[in-house]
Amino acid sequence: MKLRIALLVILAGIVIAAAVLFWPRDQQVGEAPASLSTVQLDTVARGRALVRLGNCEGCHTVRGGQPFAGGRSIPTPFGNFFSPNITQDPRFGIGGWSADDFWSAVHNGYAPGRKLLYPTFPYTNFTKLSRADSDAMFAYLKTVAGVAAANREHQLKFPFNQRWLLAVWRGLFFTPGVYEPDSQHDAEWNRGAYLVRGVAHCSACHESRNALGAVRSKDNPSGGLVLSWYAPSLGNSKEAGVQAWSEADIVNVLRTGMRPDGRGLAPIMPRKAFPSSPIPI
Repeated sequence: MKLRIALLVILAGIVIAAAVLFWPRDQQVGEAPASLSTVQLDTVARGRALVRLGNCEGCHTVRGGQPFAGGRSIPTPFGNFFSPNITQDPRFGIGGWSADDFWSAVHNGYAPGRKLLYPTFPYTNFTKLSRADSDAMFAYLKTVAGVAAANREHQLKFPFNQRWLLAVWRGLFFTPGVYEPDSQHDAEWNRGAYLVRGVAHCSACHESRNALGAVRSKDNPSGGLVLSWYAPSLGNSKEAGVQAWSEADIVNVLRTGMRPDGRGLAPIMPRKAFPSSPIPI
């Protein structure tokens, strides 16, 4: 018994020390590369476009359920996660959140009260968003009617159900920080990189992960498993690489799900995020 207590004390000390040493400092500034469009949307419309691009509704909606009311099961090797209610319901949703609370979630990975969020919510990508885009997304979500749907508890295996261990995970695998433009590329490239790496969070599916669920690389979409589907490599022309495609073919596959050779994409691809009419974001 004494040995067990001693081991627990030592473990707790290691975790606390790791959290103090590794916890990244929050970055509260940063702006996105400017939109390439000359059309300026109002804040809510811009937020709606960003929310669609991020496929927020897809993850936060049960099939056949109310939009954004949460409850969708996300099976992982660590157990089943359930997406939360992000409607304007003040009890179960985010109706009581402020724009600062929303920014803390998408940029830093914690909910009000500094509740650590599991990285099934891709804040590791969303951290690249500018504060202006975060505020626009929140402005749109404020227009979503509240749904009084209670959130489900995650069904995780031990020790992954110990949320406090995320402090160590964050220290090892997460550094908050908005997108920094690459001076070696032009504005169009940087705008695309900002959207792909940030709100669209393509790497969340298209990169392989290690035993603790962190992506193996920061910018190498070499393919990965998600919801029992294989998300093909974006860098391999024999899989899902589009480097040799025309712009028209790329636009078409995102909007319709059909490749130039007539093959369709897997149904897990959120084509609803890429509407048929252009949205300047």
